[in-house]
Amino acid sequence: CRSALACQPRRRKSADADKAVYLPLRSVCAAGSDSACGDGHYCMSSACQAKKSCSMSTLGDCGPGEECNFGASDSGSGSEGFCECRSGFVRRSSSGCQPAPLVVTTAAAATTAAPTATAVTTAANSVTTQTAAGKTNESASAETGDTVASATSATPAAGSNSSEQPTDSAAVSGTTAPPATTPSKREQLIVSAGSNRTIELPLNSIELHASIIPEPTGAAAKRLAYSWKVISGPRKGQFQNRNTASLKLSELVEGKYVLQVDVTDNTDSNRVGKAVVMVTVKPAKHKSKPPKAVIKPASLSIQLPNNAILDGSGSVDGDQKIESYHWQVVDGPLTAQDLHSVSQDQQILQLNNLKAGFYVIRLTVQDAKAGRQAKASAGQSSVIYLPQNNITLYGNASTDDHGIVSYMWRQKGGSHLSADMQGVHTPVLHLSGLVEGDYAFELTVTDARGQTDSATVNVLVKRRPKNALPVVTLLPPELTVELPLTRLVLNASAVDDTGVKSWRWTLLTGPGSAKLANATQPSVTLTNLQAGVYKLRAEAVDLDGGVGSAVVTVTVKPGPNQAPKADAGGDRVVDMDGTGATLVALDASKSWDDKGIVEYKWTRQDVSLAVGQVLNGSDASPRLLLLGLLPGRYSFRLTVKDSEGATGTADAAILVRPWPHAASVASLELRADPSALRQSDLSNLMSQMQLTLRGPHPGCNLRLLGLRPRQASIVMRLSAGFANGTYLPGPRLAAVLKRRLPATLLEFPVLELHTEVCQLGCSDRGYCDNSTRQCVCASFWMENPLRVRFGDGESNCDWSVVYVSLGVTISLLGFCAAVWLLYCCLRYRRASAAAAAAHLRTGSGSKVRRLRKAAAMMAGGGGSRDKVFYAPLNNGNESGGRMSFSLSSDEEDTVYSRRVASDPSLGGGSGGAGDGGAKADHNSNRIPMASLSNGSVKSDK
Repeated sequence: CRSALACQPRRRKSADADKAVYLPLRSVCAAGSDSACGDGHYCMSSACQAKKSCSMSTLGDCGPGEECNFGASDSGSGSEGFCECRSGFVRRSSSGCQPAPLVVTTAAAATTAAPTATAVTTAANSVTTQTAAGKTNESASAETGDTVASATSATPAAGSNSSEQPTDSAAVSGTTAPPATTPSKREQLIVSAGSNRTIELPLNSIELHASIIPEPTGAAAKRLAYSWKVISGPRKGQFQNRNTASLKLSELVEGKYVLQVDVTDNTDSNRVGKAVVMVTVKPAKHKSKPPKAVIKPASLSIQLPNNAILDGSGSVDGDQKIESYHWQVVDGPLTAQDLHSVSQDQQILQLNNLKAGFYVIRLTVQDAKAGRQAKASAGQSSVIYLPQNNITLYGNASTDDHGIVSYMWRQKGGSHLSADMQGVHTPVLHLSGLVEGDYAFELTVTDARGQTDSATVNVLVKRRPKNALPVVTLLPPELTVELPLTRLVLNASAVDDTGVKSWRWTLLTGPGSAKLANATQPSVTLTNLQAGVYKLRAEAVDLDGGVGSAVVTVTVKPGPNQAPKADAGGDRVVDMDGTGATLVALDASKSWDDKGIVEYKWTRQDVSLAVGQVLNGSDASPRLLLLGLLPGRYSFRLTVKDSEGATGTADAAILVRPWPHAASVASLELRADPSALRQSDLSNLMSQMQLTLRGPHPGCNLRLLGLRPRQASIVMRLSAGFANGTYLPGPRLAAVLKRRLPATLLEFPVLELHTEVCQLGCSDRGYCDNSTRQCVCASFWMENPLRVRFGDGESNCDWSVVYVSLGVTISLLGFCAAVWLLYCCLRYRRASAAAAAAHLRTGSGSKVRRLRKAAAMMAGGGGSRDKVFYAPLNNGNESGGRMSFSLSSDEEDTVYSRRVASDPSLGGGSGGAGDGGAKADHNSNRIPMASLSNGSVKSDK
C-alpha cells in the first residue's frame, strides 16, 4: 500500500459486497517476488530472508539448485556475490532451490478435496492459492479505484510446523500469510498489527495496536483473546499488556524488534489469526549545530531613486541543510506589510520603492531540526439530538513536522453504548447507529519517527425536548453615558436548548441619526449618539425558529460644551482644463460638534491670490464653490460655530496648475454685440476659420475653448490640435490666422489677434506683460529702440543699462573735449596775433635789430614799401616763426620816418621833413617808430 488510507477495508455498494475478502498487503512480499525485498534478500513465507553470500573461493557453499551470482553484492568487486536459484528452479526453503512445478491458473474458485501443499502469492488486487493439482482459488481484495490490499493471516493446523521466522534484516510486514503446510479446517481471522514502525533514540517507547478486519463490536469484541510475543530482536526492553490489543514497549535499544500477535475468537467458531510487525530503533543523531546567517553586503548606502538587493545565500550550516529564510524589518521607513509584498522568504531580498532613511534588516535562517512531538486533534465535542444518530469526527487537524503515518480511533468507556465506526484507521471517523448517551472517542496518531499522541472528543446524544425560546441577557440592561462619547458597543448572550442560529438588533427609539453596525451579531456597535434616550431590542433565533428578545435602554447625557472641530477637507491640487471655467470646491461637511454646527464661514487669507469669484454665497455654507481661478496658490480659512458660540478653525489651500497646453491658445477679438451674437453666427465663424487653418495644416482641428464678452466685442479663445494629441503652437496659430483671415469675418471686424499668453522671449532678461504685450526687463537691462524701430519690431531687453550709460558718458566727454580743443585753438591764435602785435611795438634782441635794419632800408631807399616781413631769429629761447602783414599805400603814406645823424650803413643822409628829429641810438634796444598823421611825424616806442 502506498498510503495509510489505501490499506483500510472499504465496502462497495453492491449486492456482492459481503462476499468480498479484504487482505492487507502492507510490507508483505509475495512468493517469488524477490525484488520487493531488495538486493541480498529473497521472499520466503511472505517474509524477506537474507541470501547466502559466496565468493570465488567458496563456490561450494551454495545449496542444491543454487549458483553463485558474482557482482551482485554491494562491494561491486565482481569476486563476491549471493547464492541464487538456477534457471528453472524455485526456492522452497532456505536450504536450497527445487525444480519449479507446472502451474495452471484458472479463474474458477475450485479447490481440491485434500490438498497436500499450498503457496500463497500476494498481489495488489488478488490472492491466488495454488494446489499441487494445479487448481487455484482466487478472491478479489480491493474495490475499484483504490489501492487497498492485505494479506491473510492464518494459523496452521495443530501439529503442523510454521515456516521460518523473519530475521532482523527482513522487511517484516504488518500481517503474515499462512505457512506452506496443510491448511487447517478452522476459520481464519484477518489480523492487522499495523505498519512497520521506526523510532529514533532518545525516544525508546512505542505502542502497537492489533485490529481485526472487519472490526467486531459489542460482545464479539470482548471474546477476542490477544497474545503478543517477540520473534527476534535485541534482548532488552520492557513489554506491557501482552494479552490486550495494545502492546506498550519501553526501554528499547538500538536494533530491530520482530513481534507477532496471535488472536483467538473464543466463540463457537473458534477462529484464529496472527500478524507480524517490526519495530526499528535507530540511533540518536548527533546534536545539530545552529546555522549562521550571512547577509551580503552587510551594509549598503544608495542614492534615490534606486533599489536595494540583499543576498542571504551565503548563510551556512555545518551539518544540515538550511530549509527556510525569513527577512524582517527591524528599523526604517519600510513596514512589515511592504516587506510582505516582496520576496520575504527567499534567499535574495529585493527592496523597491524605497524612501529616504536608515534601514535595519534582519535575516533568520533555520535548518532541519530534530523534530517535534506529534500533536493529535480530534476536533470539538458535539451534541446531537435524536432522531439524528450519525456524526463525523475529523482528526485531520493533527500535525507533525515529519508527517503522520497512522491514525487509530477507538471508543473509550461507555461499553453499554453501541456505535458503528467506519474509518478507524483514517483521519475521518464516521459514526452511525448512535443511541442516547455520552460517547467518548480517542484518536491516536503516530508520526514517521514512531512518536504518538492522543486526543479525546465527546459526542453527546440527547433526545430533543419540547422547544423552549432562547433566553436573551443584556449586560447591562440599562446604560448611561455622557457626551462627547458618540460610539458605544452593546453585548448580548442567549441560552437555548437547541442552540442560537442567528441574531437581530433593532433600534426602537432615539434622537438623531444613530446607526447600528454588526446588527446580526451578538455584539452591536451604536454610533452617532446624541443627547437623549435610546432603546434597542436584541433578538436571538434558535435552530427551531424560536425567538427570544430583550430590550436595553441607553441614556446619553449632554457633556460640557466643547469647541467644534473644523475640517476644511485638506489641501487640493487642481489642473485647469483650458476652458477657463474650472469649478473648484472645498468641502467642510466632516466638521463636527457635540452641540451641532450652526454657522460656516470661509475667509480668503492675505497670502492668497485675489482672483476668482465665490458662487451663490457658498462662503457661508459647508461647501465653498469657486470659479474663474487663475494658476497660482489660494489659501482659505474655515471658521465653524456651534449653538453656544464656540468656534473652531481649519485652513485649506488650493494649488491651481496651468493647463499644460496654455501656450497653444490664441485670442481673437471681434467687434460684435455679445447680446446679439447667435449660435449660427458662431458656427459659421468656426467653419470659416477651420477651412482657413486646414490649408497649411491638414488634419488640424480648431477648438473653441470659450467666449469672453466685453462691452462692444467678444473674445474667442482658440486652440488647434491633431489626432495624435499634439497642439499647434499659439504663435503659429496666430500667425496663420493673421495671414489668411480677412480684416472682417462675415460681418464682424477683427480687432485683435494674438496669443493668449504673451510668449515674447525678452532676450531671457525679463518677462512679457500680458496686458501691455511688452517686455518688462530685469534690473540693469533695457529695450533696444533700434531693433524696435528698424528691426523686427519685437519688444526686447537687448541693451545693458551699464553699457549704455558708459557709452553716453564717453560720448559726452569726447564732445566736451572737442569743444574745449576748438576753443583753445581759437584762443591760441588770438593770443599769437596779440603777441605779434606786441612784438612789433616792444621788440628787443636780434629780432628788433632786423626790424630796425629793415625800417632803415625802407627809409633810406626813399621809396614806398607795400610789405614788411619780420623774420625772427632763433636765438635763445625765442621760438621761430614767420609773420607777415601788409600796409596799404592808401591808408598810410609814410610807414617809418627816421632821422639819422651819421650812419654810414644807412647812407648818412638826413631824414625827411619835420619839425623835430629823431636820433638813433645804436646801443639802445628800442626802435623809434614814426607815424605820419596830418603832415606831422610822431615818435613812439
